[in-house]
Amino acid sequence: KHTGHPPSPLTRPRGEDHPNCP
Repeated sequence: KHTGHPPSPLTRPRGEDHPNCP
């Protein structure tokens, strides 16, 4: 869903975040 954003644990969406985020 969210592509192109760095894995920022501080700005993680409610539940749209995935551990394999580029």
